[in-house]
Amino acid sequence: MFRPHRKIGIALSAAALVTGVAAVRANATSAREQATPASVTAAGGTAPACVGREVHKNIKVARVANVCGRTMRVKITIDNGPDNSCYSLKNGQALTFRWNLGSYDRTVIC
Repeated sequence: MFRPHRKIGIALSAAALVTGVAAVRANATSAREQATPASVTAAGGTAPACVGREVHKNIKVARVANVCGRTMRVKITIDNGPDNSCYSLKNGQALTFRWNLGSYDRTVIC
């Protein structure tokens, strides 16, 4: 079962995470300008670029961060394993997900 964890057993440097989120924020404005409201909210479609992803397939951990300027509902899909539930992420919020079976497929809007 896919469960969100606020704390994980790997060391992600704060600088790397801040750099990653800063890069997502830098691209978020252009992503919002390119996305129409229908494309951003289409359930099941791949999440827009303003939803940052940091995936570690070898240890089955994915972290998603919302910098879209509004609340987004996201879900991680797993190939050959159970998908997680749909989660609401407020602007600036991030969640970390772990799974046991399968491999990361993509992050979608739900």
